[in-house]
Amino acid sequence: MMYGCELDDDGTTRGFHQFGYDGDDYVSFDKQTLTWTAANPRGETTKMRWDPNKALNLQTKGYLEGTCIEWLKKYVVYGAATLERKVHPEVFLTHKRTDSGMEATCYVTGFFPRDIEVMWQNGGARDLDIESGEVLPNEDGTYQVKKTLKLKKKPEELKKGDYSCRVAHSSLTGNGYKTIQLDPAMKNPNEPSGSFPVWIIAVVVGILLAVTAGAGVFIWMKKKNSGGKNPKYIQAEKNSSSDSSNEDISNKHEEMSEDIHPFIIQPAISKQQGHGGLLEPIPANTGHEAGNKPQAGHQPTAESEDIAGEKKNCIS
Repeated sequence: MMYGCELDDDGTTRGFHQFGYDGDDYVSFDKQTLTWTAANPRGETTKMRWDPNKALNLQTKGYLEGTCIEWLKKYVVYGAATLERKVHPEVFLTHKRTDSGMEATCYVTGFFPRDIEVMWQNGGARDLDIESGEVLPNEDGTYQVKKTLKLKKKPEELKKGDYSCRVAHSSLTGNGYKTIQLDPAMKNPNEPSGSFPVWIIAVVVGILLAVTAGAGVFIWMKKKNSGGKNPKYIQAEKNSSSDSSNEDISNKHEEMSEDIHPFIIQPAISKQQGHGGLLEPIPANTGHEAGNKPQAGHQPTAESEDIAGEKKNCIS
């Protein structure tokens, strides 16, 4: 359900009282005929029931034309500082390139009251391709609106003053309107400039230098704390059990070396056999051979047998 009243500057009043159902209009009250109007076939049943109730319909009309208007006038007086204020609009022009040409937009914002007129002019043909936006509220209670002009020309084909945006509002003094000319030479904020701004490059270089300096200081402090040398490693403590095992192994090696008889070279007297009187070495008996058998190629003599017997006695 929704009801209310309106009061114009010339004293004209209007009132409304209507109902909706399931997201659609249902029935509405006509205070001139004191009847209800059905918005769709489903509302016909309600209309037939409410139309005969003349007393209720007269009470509804009295409220809309009497009580509601009186309250509305009081609220206007109480809120005159806000409701009757006039704030002049601010106008901005922008443009951008398109595939077919360019688009120029006239932004109007910050105005109050809501009623305003915005139009594009070119001093010639009136059949301009214009896209109009709705009047929307701002956070501070003022309003905004925009209108976009679509052209099939490039910015370089136009000159300043060929097109202009005209704004008419009750807050504007003098003739009640203001005109802003479109300048196609003004910078398009939607197009890249072709190079990075100097301040962006300076910021990036500064960040890189700061990171490099920080890394250098960190490495220098780390070397300073360590004395510029490799870290010292602490030798692990020796295990007593491993030491004792090493000693046992060395003792066993000594015992084995004592049991093995070296190869002893004993001088022997032999007959000169064309060797210039050189003596021939005879290997000692190691105890691994049964008896003192002469080696192959040597003939035992009386002298060699006597020397062998003496060596055996000496070894035993």
